[in-house]
Amino acid sequence: MESLSRIIMAFSIMPLRTLSGNRNVATLRWPNDAFFGIVPLDTAIRFVPAMKLWFKKATGAGSTGTTGTASVVPGAATEPASGVPGTKAATLDEAPPPPAPSAPPTTPSAPPAPPANTSGTPPAVGGTSSRALFRQYLDGQYDAVLITDLKGHIVNTNRRAHELFGFGPDETWDLPVSRLIPGITDTMIQQILGGLARERYILIEGRCARKNDGAFAGEIAISQITLTNDGNLLFCVRNIERRHQAQQRLQSARRLLDQIPTPAVACDRESRIRVANLALARMLGHESPDILADQPFACVWNEPRAAEVIARVLGGETVKEPITVMNLRGKPLQLIISIAPEQDAREKAVGFLASFTSAAVVTLNNR
Repeated sequence: MESLSRIIMAFSIMPLRTLSGNRNVATLRWPNDAFFGIVPLDTAIRFVPAMKLWFKKATGAGSTGTTGTASVVPGAATEPASGVPGTKAATLDEAPPPPAPSAPPTTPSAPPAPPANTSGTPPAVGGTSSRALFRQYLDGQYDAVLITDLKGHIVNTNRRAHELFGFGPDETWDLPVSRLIPGITDTMIQQILGGLARERYILIEGRCARKNDGAFAGEIAISQITLTNDGNLLFCVRNIERRHQAQQRLQSARRLLDQIPTPAVACDRESRIRVANLALARMLGHESPDILADQPFACVWNEPRAAEVIARVLGGETVKEPITVMNLRGKPLQLIISIAPEQDAREKAVGFLASFTSAAVVTLNNR
């Protein structure tokens, strides 16, 4: 602080003309040219690193010289010897010393701007706005997403919704959700809100309507979020048309199986019944084939050699031989079993299929 006070005093009281006769002083100039001053050179170098020093360089004896500049670097000058001021100062007969090559800047500089993203990939999370992240999340969903207000008017959608329903991004704004999911009326929305007060989400199935009057079977998960101040409903719609068709084919196959008069059954690798037809249930004395579902095959055929025959079938062999089956009334039935492996797409046995014929019928056919 004492040295800084001497600098300020020197600005105000030292005349410029003393520079020509003193090797160890320097003229200080502020960047705005507001004023000049003269201080001892070592003091200027050590305490005023942000200023510029103006040196007088002689071109010859008695000449007025030219003016040069040098940047002041902290620590560039050494401490002067005792009683000898400014031993590292510039003189009239020599050039000023160059600044230190690797001196750090006196003021912190702003970090360089990141390079522009020209790769076409999304920016890093650290440089992405919350709105952009929200849009990426919506468009990354496999399900169609419809966000509505609490009255059922659509306020946001995702790319999958446009593909699934056929509406453009600007066509769904403020559209009633009942246009896309018929049956979601005002009354149902109130019931949904009441259910969401107790549950995290509600799952329903229904027919969904496309823009071109087409329709598809949909599975809709409904939950409540707070995207706006009043709250919102979130509809996640999944196209289950293929699943629905597969279920219909399975039901048709089941009905067809029940129409076949020959008793038949399908089992898994653990010999548990997956499906049996009505004829088998009635042969054993049951009213419905559903009673046999998930039961062991031993409830149909329980002879000691049954396990050995099933092992051969699971190994890929087809077997046809006479057996004895007991019904619920304890009556033995003489049958011929035809049993074959059930294979998957890789031809690996995943179970077996069995059908039963009366032995008397087989004997008559062989005559």
